[in-house]
Amino acid sequence: SGMGAMTAALMALLSAGDEVVAATALYGGTYKLLRDVLSRFGVKARMVEPEQLAGSIGGAKACVFESPTNPTLRVLDIAAVALLPKANGLTMFAGADNGTAPSYLLRSEDLTGAWTPVSGGFPGGVTVAAIATGLAPAGGQAPVLAGTAQGAYRSDDRGATWILVNGLPATDFNAVQFNPANSDQIYVASDGDAGSGGVFRSLDRGATWSPLGAGLPDHPRVTALALQPLSPVQVMAANWNPTSATAGVYRITDPGAAVTGATAAPSASATVRASPTPRPSTVSEPGGRRSTAGQDWEKLGIAVIVLLLIAGVVSLRRWRLRREDQRTYLR
Repeated sequence: SGMGAMTAALMALLSAGDEVVAATALYGGTYKLLRDVLSRFGVKARMVEPEQLAGSIGGAKACVFESPTNPTLRVLDIAAVALLPKANGLTMFAGADNGTAPSYLLRSEDLTGAWTPVSGGFPGGVTVAAIATGLAPAGGQAPVLAGTAQGAYRSDDRGATWILVNGLPATDFNAVQFNPANSDQIYVASDGDAGSGGVFRSLDRGATWSPLGAGLPDHPRVTALALQPLSPVQVMAANWNPTSATAGVYRITDPGAAVTGATAAPSASATVRASPTPRPSTVSEPGGRRSTAGQDWEKLGIAVIVLLLIAGVVSLRRWRLRREDQRTYLR
């Protein structure tokens, strides 16, 4: 259960004498765990308002919050977080995609709890939907890429200065990814309208860009992006079309993005692209045997049914727990 996972994670992380800072608006079970259970093991819980968490971490060993909160549905406007390691610590970036702020991109050093707005060429008042960090080149700094409502911005000095990435459409970017096996290969995605959405990639650390839309529908609006660092790279793109109310997940093979030493990607004949309306094969092989494709679709259908049943049971359980929590609060 969720509380089992929360308990296991905190028990593994915390020891006697440690402090955990948590939002005041929490699921009732989590609140009781922090206040009544962990205190028996010498762990101190400090509760603060959700909006004050960023400046209240201090020396705490852990920070616990929910967004949206359960059951009051208060929202913390954090859309993306990225970590940039260094020799003796790390730099943390956090971006917000709504709310009110002079800068929607913040930076903190070494989990001190002190956050500062990012400037140095980064536009003020522009929401941030995605942040990613890559591997440092020989003799250089690791790159940081931020997808914003006004394009993609890049920093090569740990967030001190930023430049607008050229060669991309003038639109918002809600997903950014470095190939974890080769940071020269960068992928960004947009759900922009008027034909400006889609997947775009660079194979030269962002110097030049080209669209990567093989298999995507016309005028794609890509809402999520993931990479399989195979050779060649496999790109998973989620697409949503509000006009036709259709959605789908597509796998795109990028033949230009090879990775030395990486696992070979499936051959073209074995590659499967998910579509909004997949159709199982009905063609039979000689002798009455069903084709391999038909068997694959049958297995996929069974798996989908099982997942839907599990999701239904989980949703019912969560609804019942929420009702119990509401009754507890009303008391």
